Amino acid sequence: MKNIFIFYFFLFLGSFASSEELLFRVIEDAPAWHFPHSGNMSRGNSALTLKEGEIVEAAEGTGALRIVKRTIDGSDYHVHLFVHNNRRIQIQAHTLVPANTLDLFNDSWITSFGGRKDDYWILAYYLNVLRAGARDAFREVDGGHIDAFIRARDFDTQLWYETFYIDRGLEINQISLSAGGFVPRSYWVTSIIVSNNGFMVTISNPQFETISALDRYHWTVPLPTDRRSFNILLIKDNDYLDMYLETTENLLATFVRVNRTVVDELNNLLRTNTVDLSRITAWPRRADGSMDFPPPGIDISSFRATHTATVRLRARDDPTTTSLIVTTLDLGAEVQILETGPTATIDGITAPWVRIQTANGFTGWSFSGYLEPIQLTVQAVEPAEAPTAATVIAVEQFVPVAQHDAATSSMPTWLLAVIVGGAATVGGTAFFAVKRKR
Repeated sequence: MKNIFIFYFFLFLGSFASSEELLFRVIEDAPAWHFPHSGNMSRGNSALTLKEGEIVEAAEGTGALRIVKRTIDGSDYHVHLFVHNNRRIQIQAHTLVPANTLDLFNDSWITSFGGRKDDYWILAYYLNVLRAGARDAFREVDGGHIDAFIRARDFDTQLWYETFYIDRGLEINQISLSAGGFVPRSYWVTSIIVSNNGFMVTISNPQFETISALDRYHWTVPLPTDRRSFNILLIKDNDYLDMYLETTENLLATFVRVNRTVVDELNNLLRTNTVDLSRITAWPRRADGSMDFPPPGIDISSFRATHTATVRLRARDDPTTTSLIVTTLDLGAEVQILETGPTATIDGITAPWVRIQTANGFTGWSFSGYLEPIQLTVQAVEPAEAPTAATVIAVEQFVPVAQHDAATSSMPTWLLAVIVGGAATVGGTAFFAVKRKR
């Protein structure tokens, strides 16, 4: 009970502090530069050095939009604008933390400095855009955002794709967070609290009252614009990160971690309407190895379902229970069996592993003891005098060892019935005729 009280007390404290002033604490002796500052930044030309423990305030009216990337002593950093002793100064983001926070982000969550140039968090649906291989797919997922942005800035609607560029869609440091698609929006972080598999974060946008309706519309991550401060929940699952508003019932966006090649191909698709998916060798996976988006390049035009899953069934990289999970089939999911692998006994069932393909392009190995052939009922076309019958055709390209079907005649059921009935009639007539003669 005490921990719960502390949790909500700090949430309240963070929200209250952000509603009045945005205060941040220096965690190491940090160089600072007067604003504006021209030329390169280095410790040698800094105007002053802030001492560990000093408090600075976010410059009034700037929000977190005054974040800039500057090269300092050969490395790229985010630099923010603050007030110290009634004068505006610029400070490196990584030297500060919120003054009223209970926890901090783990180092692995920080994306904005420290040489992590090969990791990019982008909106997950951009992977579907890549798979589509067409520039117009961007408009299908971000059309409202694109149109609103163009109208707001009076850009050429025919050449919209020359206006946008995809870079990091999610950036996190201890004092700010930016999220979005073509145009990420930035916010101050005022409180961080460790939560299950992630963090509960209080973020603030001091400029919310000046945001136009048009600006609100073209944000690709629908964070609130009707209040200054709110909480978001960030939950990471290896290469996937879900962002929620307040609780897990309100999903705002899903981001995926990719490398520079994926980002380059997205921008290539924007500029040239072409993409080379063969250059992409790594696709995002969850901690258990599963993927929400199957790798491209798989031809599903010839897909024909042959079996269904009788339980929720995993498809894996290899025919073993220890290999990475590619995806999980729902109960009743339809698959096509492509190949038969080694036999195994699982849960008392002996059957081979089979390589399967799903309707949306996933391929992997599943245990066939939990797959059954699809049964299609077809109404047979028969002569008027023949009895009506339904013929059950089993669609079986592969029959698991655990299942055995008796061999069936290739002769149609109704024809067999007619022949047998006719023979019985002729035999009966002959029998009574002979009997009368006797």
